[in-house]
Amino acid sequence: MFATFKGVTTASTFSNEGTPKGAKRKRTAVDRACDRCRLNRIKCDIDRPCRNCQSAGRQCSNDGSREVLNLPEANREIEKLRAQVAELEARVRENAIQAASMPLSPPSSEATPVASGKRERKRSNQKGAWISDPNSHQDHYFGPLSSPYFVHRMQNWMNKTFLQGGVPDLLQLNSASSTCAMPADLLLQKTILLQHSTGSEERHVGHNLSRLQEECFVNLFLQSNYLLTPVIDEPDFRSYHASLWTAASPDSEGSRLPSPLVDIIVALGMQYGDHLTVPVGEVSDSDADSSIGGYWLYRRCELLLSQEREYPSIPTIQCQIYCVVYLINASLMNMANTTLATTIRMAHSLGLHLPPPDVSPNRRNLLKRIWWNLVFVDSKFSMRIGEPFMVDPSDVALSLPTKDEDKAAIGETSVFTYEDVNLFTYSTISVKLILAARHVYEGLHEKYLEVLENNDGKDIYDNPSFLEECARSIPPAMKALKDWTLEVSDALKIQRKGSAEPFSTIRDPLDIDHSAPIWLQRQRLLLELLYHNLVMSLLRPFIRFHPGTSFLTPVACALSNSCINHAAVTIDIVSQVLTETDILNSWHQVYHYTWDAALSSIGFALAHPVCPFTPTARRTINTSITCFDKFAAQNLAAAKRVAEVVRSFNSMLDTRAINLRGTGPRTSLSAQPTPLSPRFASSTSLQQPGNPAAQAPLRPQSVGLSDIVFSPGILASDAPSSDFPWDMFSVFDEETYLRDAGSGGMENVWPN
Repeated sequence: MFATFKGVTTASTFSNEGTPKGAKRKRTAVDRACDRCRLNRIKCDIDRPCRNCQSAGRQCSNDGSREVLNLPEANREIEKLRAQVAELEARVRENAIQAASMPLSPPSSEATPVASGKRERKRSNQKGAWISDPNSHQDHYFGPLSSPYFVHRMQNWMNKTFLQGGVPDLLQLNSASSTCAMPADLLLQKTILLQHSTGSEERHVGHNLSRLQEECFVNLFLQSNYLLTPVIDEPDFRSYHASLWTAASPDSEGSRLPSPLVDIIVALGMQYGDHLTVPVGEVSDSDADSSIGGYWLYRRCELLLSQEREYPSIPTIQCQIYCVVYLINASLMNMANTTLATTIRMAHSLGLHLPPPDVSPNRRNLLKRIWWNLVFVDSKFSMRIGEPFMVDPSDVALSLPTKDEDKAAIGETSVFTYEDVNLFTYSTISVKLILAARHVYEGLHEKYLEVLENNDGKDIYDNPSFLEECARSIPPAMKALKDWTLEVSDALKIQRKGSAEPFSTIRDPLDIDHSAPIWLQRQRLLLELLYHNLVMSLLRPFIRFHPGTSFLTPVACALSNSCINHAAVTIDIVSQVLTETDILNSWHQVYHYTWDAALSSIGFALAHPVCPFTPTARRTINTSITCFDKFAAQNLAAAKRVAEVVRSFNSMLDTRAINLRGTGPRTSLSAQPTPLSPRFASSTSLQQPGNPAAQAPLRPQSVGLSDIVFSPGILASDAPSSDFPWDMFSVFDEETYLRDAGSGGMENVWPN
């Protein structure tokens, strides 16, 4: 007993010094046992793997979520889940906005290397046009959906249909100098004018403008090109411009410090406001051309940029973009093309196609606007000349500026805010429009290549069934453009006086809201004109110049009818605005839209001599002449020549109408035929019946595309109407016409 008692005492005494080796430790509480221990209902520990699983050689896992044990933990868990849901919803909205802003063609199912090679072979065999430039005598290639290729098809058809014997090259494309058929002699006049205006510019030390003069042209720029391409921050630029003068000449005399950005912006202001500098009562120089106004400043800007291109910066990109705008306005398209390619490569090197780093919200908005305006110019330019796009939106990780971002960048109290839109809204919505049009263009191009390959490379215009197959791919794709019209804010839409909706082809007069700010009035008009121009360009390839067949093409006919409707609306809008207001005076973009519409109308009237839409085309041609005369009065030299070209086409169409009647001359709906210009008088001979000496017209000298000058003598006027080389009913489908004529809009011409 004493031994036992002594042992107990020893144990209690030992416990004060430390825990004996064999004593049990207190088990650490475990929130959740592992799966194996829970299954076997045994105690688990916090180790992973736990001791039970480790000793048994089993896999230890705990896949269950932590259970909520009390009310505070439950509240914390709820708040955590709510935050996760809000974050996921924000991501979904951002992805939806980005997807809506970049409507791309559905991915091809051909993903294998073999399929990729097959696609390349299709592209290499596509039909296009190699057209000689009369100035360089170098051939230039244009794609099958481009405007130059449409003109090329029109030339070939007229050469086969209207002339006998030697055919003069009346439709030579002058791509190096103009998108709108500038004649070679006008290019020569431009060259002389440039040499005279630049003088000592080979050393780039030409005269300088005063600070007041520069500020006036900067204001003109902000009222014109800046409304469409806002890739600078106006307050920052004004401060920067003032600092150049302060640093160089504090007394505001002398000259400012060199700046390529200021040079090109002032040049754009001079290009827009050239005719505004003519004193009141003084007649403007008939040889003056506002499209090259400020060219010496552009040249100086190029010299300064050459020193920056090795180390580009954001201001370098801004300069390059405005150089492209200047060159497009001046119709120097090859120069614009190469400058655009350089700018895109610079933008990639600066990472503008990626989400910007940690910068201020205003800076982030500016970088987005710079990139997406570059995409806009690339898409529109490439579609026009039929060349591959230089930017693929699917490779871009940058989203479009949102409405809230634009609102924050412009400022809540800015004068450039009206209702729910602001100055930058036009830029964002126009990019969405060009991407929607690009979606249709790419789908049509892919279908064209498919039809071409399946028919041994034969041109789609050689067989009506080929053209009809391509036409049937258009209606489903046009939904992207229809959806875009629904997205446009009402504040950016221009209303009509009748029942017509904005962006429709019902030709009701515009109801111009003069109470709206002038910048918004211009943006409304230019947005509607851009929409009609893009749709018209997409549908123009379906105007077929070889209708001598009994095969009906209802969808292609509906598309060509819709094309002339959009051309007519374009001319009507331009005519009304130029007549009633000064909103669009001297706008080079509007001049190009007018020429595109006139060209489409001429092509339609030539291809469809007897059609319910032909009177619309003829009326549109007549109205366009008035518009070109007004542009010519605003120192757009090319407009004067184009007006002469269109008048000559009218004379030719009048004569053909007389031949179709077969009843002798009658009074035409259009103006009297314009006499043939003296410089072309010797190139053609009037083919009168029984005049064998007039069977082979002489070939004129090299003529530019704008020298499409005809006289009644060019037609085989002695040809009886019964021998006209096509069946007029093969180009007109009654059901299509009734659908299209119902509303005048494209939305009702698509088959179900």
